[in-house]
Formats: sequence, C-alpha cells, structure tokens
Amino acid sequence: MIDISQHTNCICYKDKRNSVVCEENNSRYVLHNNSGFEIEKIKVDTCLPYMQNERKCDFLLRAIKSNDKRLYLIELKGKAVLKAVSQLDNSLSILEITGKSANQVNGRIVPTRVHPPDLRSTSYLKLKNRFKALNGDLNQKNSDTI
Repeated sequence: MIDISQHTNCICYKDKRNSVVCEENNSRYVLHNNSGFEIEKIKVDTCLPYMQNERKCDFLLRAIKSNDKRLYLIELKGKAVLKAVSQLDNSLSILEITGKSANQVNGRIVPTRVHPPDLRSTSYLKLKNRFKALNGDLNQKNSDTI
C-alpha cells in the first residue's frame, strides 16, 4: 500500500475517538468505534498531488488495534452509484491495496438515492467480489460499528 503518511495534509487525524464522521455535501458516513481502535482518517480525493487527474474515493479510514487492521474506503455520492463504483475500484489500484495491506478491506458507498439497476451492474458485482477477496465487503450504508 502507498505510504500516505508522508502527505501530512492528507491526514485529518489519528486517534481513538468514539465516532469518526466523513461528510461532504449532503452525504454523511459514521464509523462508531466501540472497541477502542486507533483510527486514522485520510482525505484521499483532493490530497495526493501526483494523482490529481485520477478518480479516487473521498476518504480512507484505517482502524488498527493490535494485529487487527481494517480499511474502509468511503465514497460519498449523490445518486451516481456506478460512478462511485469506479472511484472505489480506482482507489484500490492507485493506493496499491492488497490482502497484505489489512486483515479486512471494506468499501462504502453513501448515496442519497440508489437506483436498483446500479446494484446489479457487472461493474458493481465485480467490485463486490474484489472486496470479498480482501476479506471485506462492499455496501451502500451510512454507518458501521467496530
């Protein structure tokens, strides 16, 4: 995985707070941290200068507790779910996320509206399988609890 820590402007914070909130426009995602993970919130889409023309997810959350390391790629989107799928897929590649990057890698699309045909598209299903291969999942939801 690319070492984002060298880009200090990308890191919003790194601590053990109870809730991590990612917001943009009218979309909001919350990660409830009930287990005391140290969570690093990273702004991805606007902070990596050498990748400005690439479509990327909005946030990356790294949750670490002992040997348990989980990644959450967050895309806050209005109704364009397929565009979010493309951005998450690109992010996995750009950030060089593999099975060695974490115990679990999850993708979250936070839409304000969902069109059911988007959820059955080939690109959505392929990305869902890609996250499954990384011991995680891909869902449209606005919160998780760890």
